[in-house]
Amino acid sequence: MYLSADTFAHQWGREPEYKTAYVNFAEGIDEHAAAAVLLGAYDAVSVKINDDMRTRVGSMLDSMDYVVLIVLVFAGALSFIVLYNLTNISITERLREIATLKVLGFYSNEAAAYVFRENLVLTGISALIGLPMGIALLRYAMSQIKISSMYFGCRLAPLSYLWSIVLTFAFAFVVNFFLSFKLERINMAESLKAIE
Repeated sequence: MYLSADTFAHQWGREPEYKTAYVNFAEGIDEHAAAAVLLGAYDAVSVKINDDMRTRVGSMLDSMDYVVLIVLVFAGALSFIVLYNLTNISITERLREIATLKVLGFYSNEAAAYVFRENLVLTGISALIGLPMGIALLRYAMSQIKISSMYFGCRLAPLSYLWSIVLTFAFAFVVNFFLSFKLERINMAESLKAIE
């Protein structure tokens, strides 16, 4: 709250005690030299230059971009590994079923769609459940960051939701692409002869 000295004196019945002064320097003035003069001439305890703070925070946030990128890469790798393993197990468990489809004359794309449709449905369900859980986790993480000199807000752009869903499905399609070669290599005769 900003008050004039007269309003302060009128409301509290005493003259204000000045502890802080905000100074705007004119264009072309060296802020650090002016801060040194202010520090020595007016018995000031400290002088803070906002441009220095702005530069420091900008640098810190730039380094946070690298942290976010690393988290995204490892989350993507984890997503790929989990989807790959689950789909690979599903194919391995259903070898006879897939071989039967091939023997019955299903085209490769039809057999692949039969197997990978389940993967895409599960990916969609995971995206729908994961979004609210991710938002809750973000809010919790941001509430734990407490720094006296700055505030980290919790704001998600609408495009972030779209990107998370698109990336989740992109990993599912990449897994499906790699495992489609495994479907092509299924030996129909051997799979049908196998004893369960």
